Amino acid sequence: MTWAVRLRFYWAPALMGVLLLLPHHSSAADWTIKQRTTGTRPGQYHWSTTYLKGPWQRIDSAFEGMQAQYSSIYRCDQHQVIQIMHDNRTYAVVQQDSRGIDSRPVPVSAVRSGAKVHVIVKTVDTGERKNLFGFVGRHVKETETVTSDANACANNDRTVDRDGWFIDLPQRPGCLPQRRTDSVVNMLMIGGSRNGKSCVDDFVTEFRGPRETGFPVKLRDTIRTFDSESWHETEVVEISNQLLDPNLFEVPRGYRELKPGFFEWLRAMFRF
Repeated sequence: MTWAVRLRFYWAPALMGVLLLLPHHSSAADWTIKQRTTGTRPGQYHWSTTYLKGPWQRIDSAFEGMQAQYSSIYRCDQHQVIQIMHDNRTYAVVQQDSRGIDSRPVPVSAVRSGAKVHVIVKTVDTGERKNLFGFVGRHVKETETVTSDANACANNDRTVDRDGWFIDLPQRPGCLPQRRTDSVVNMLMIGGSRNGKSCVDDFVTEFRGPRETGFPVKLRDTIRTFDSESWHETEVVEISNQLLDPNLFEVPRGYRELKPGFFEWLRAMFRF
């Protein structure tokens, strides 16, 4: 066995611990992670690239054969998320609190139903471990159950079973586990309409078991509703450690900010 191979397999964990002590401006704190997602629809692939630099994170997303369609920039030190739509050169800024929850998630004109959407997340570490990209990967399973009150605006009752392998990068990926704080998904789940007006339910989440905060190297979600079942699987194909340009975490020049807020951005992104 060569010295290079020994260094990779035996000393990598120790080196990763040293990297934790390095300052944010060091190249050791910058990471680029490329992922591919497949799903129920055959032949369609979704690519994403995650960039990590200190307290900042950027995720570029696009379908197979296309340039980045939209980007999400997370400025964790500022509790801020910037959603960028490249095709129409627009962006929206969402301010969050220390928990990663949107400070003003809905317009003031929206009517609150008083009903609740209950989300219970159960997490189990199977105890299985294996080497993934030079890191120790752990096998974690999770079940997310969503149920709505009878008078809720939204009707998105579902069960999501997650089966994944996670690693701990020297740079923590994001402000909070992004799988559980994605603003778009949360807004679509808790909103609806009633009497021609926007209607919003209260979103209540309960976590049972240790919260998984690592980066998913391989993750399969199976979503079941009362009349359907679908799945998607995301897998890391490349991890690299190199110095990133700070401008990567800025809004490109010439882009227009969408105001006053959420629904204008949602229309731009989903074209409705």
